[in-house]
Amino acid sequence: MAIYVPRARRRRNLILVSAAALVVGAILGVTAGRSSAPTIEDRVKSVRSEARGIASQLRVVSIHEGEGAVSLSGGGDAGAGLALQRTEANLRTLFKRAPWVGPKTSTELISETTTLRAEAPNQARTEKFANDVDALADKIEHAFGG
Repeated sequence: MAIYVPRARRRRNLILVSAAALVVGAILGVTAGRSSAPTIEDRVKSVRSEARGIASQLRVVSIHEGEGAVSLSGGGDAGAGLALQRTEANLRTLFKRAPWVGPKTSTELISETTTLRAEAPNQARTEKFANDVDALADKIEHAFGG
């Protein structure tokens, strides 16, 4: 013998089950999303790691320039200019992700990078240039807290 369930009750039961499933799904989705999202600490570590990478690249430039590497012979000054151009682009991107670096500091670092890039064609092989590039690397690490 079949039990008759009125249509209105079936519809109400379907709506209640659908609403409950929606609530459970939303709770599970939020929980999964929160647990997999990077924390603020993770983001800060990532920015600082990238800043150390930029500083390391600059130190390589300063070592090559300071030692008069073979790659500099025959007008190899373009390598320093290219590295500084890449540094400037990377810094601009990194400043957007580092709100703890103030606008004054970011402007100073970009300005110094631009100045060094302009000097690269004429002075890239000098010890002063290598020292200036190394000092810029130190300032970048200090600015980002590395």
